[in-house]
Amino acid sequence: MKLNSYIIVERAVIEGVAAGFQRASNIKDETDPNKIIDLIAGSVMNEITTVIDFSEDVPASVLIAMAQQEAKEEVETKEVK
Repeated sequence: MKLNSYIIVERAVIEGVAAGFQRASNIKDETDPNKIIDLIAGSVMNEITTVIDFSEDVPASVLIAMAQQEAKEEVETKEVK
């Protein structure tokens, strides 16, 4: 049996985005894009860590921080344009 890792990770990302979006939507007065990005990025990484064990590689907390930083930089870049 061979697993399709792309499909597994893709499903985790989609589920994470949906969960993060739901969490962000539940905060009625949240307009800070960075907060919304943090919620979605954290949810995506939580879902990914359910299908990938990073214990021997990079700690999940580091990956979450990296994803959040990249997302913030992308938003800042778009705001500057």
